[in-house]
Amino acid sequence: MPIEETDFTTGSEVYTADGEKYGTVRDKAETYLQVRVPNNALTDVEAYVPRDFIARVEGESVYLDKTAEELAAMDLSTPTTLS
Repeated sequence: MPIEETDFTTGSEVYTADGEKYGTVRDKAETYLQVRVPNNALTDVEAYVPRDFIARVEGESVYLDKTAEELAAMDLSTPTTLS
């Protein structure tokens, strides 16, 4: 079943496939989620996570199908576009 726009809101917490908190949904677009990800104690970065990475939504939590290591290896610094 596809994830619906109303299944989660901005402010929802985002978790990786291995259970680590990845960040918080800042905005939603057609093809991606803009996620605020802690970078260090003082700064956060924006990550643009493709919607097809969403495995499931439980309450106000979004769970991805990628591990923290897989996400760290990807360039998520720019939004994805429709092909």
